[in-house]
Amino acid sequence: MISPNDWTATIEVGDVLISGSGVMRIVRSVTRSYSRYGPRTSVSFVIRHPSWTGRPYTVMTSTDLRTLGYRKTKAKAKLGTEFDVKLAACLESRECAYKARDVVGIP
Repeated sequence: MISPNDWTATIEVGDVLISGSGVMRIVRSVTRSYSRYGPRTSVSFVIRHPSWTGRPYTVMTSTDLRTLGYRKTKAKAKLGTEFDVKLAACLESRECAYKARDVVGIP
C-alpha cells in the first residue's frame, strides 16, 4: 500500500523536481515496483555530468530523491521535441542515439 505521505508515488513524466541544493530536473521516465520493503518509484533524468557509463541519463529511486532533498514543483515540462522523443526511446530500449556528452546542459 502506498502511503498518502509518499509524494514520490505521484511523480509523472514531465514533472519538474528541485533538489535540496536548488537544481531543477525534468523527470524523463517513471518506473513503479514493489519490493519486500514496500512500493518503490524510480525516475530517470538527463545526466548532469558525463560518467564512465557513457549513458545520457541517470536513475534515482524514491529513497535517493528523499535523501537528496528533492521535492516536486508545480511546473510541468512539455516533452515533445525531437530530442525528447529520441531520449524517451532510449530509456525504453537502453539503446540510445545520444551519449552523455550530447546532453550536458539540458535540464
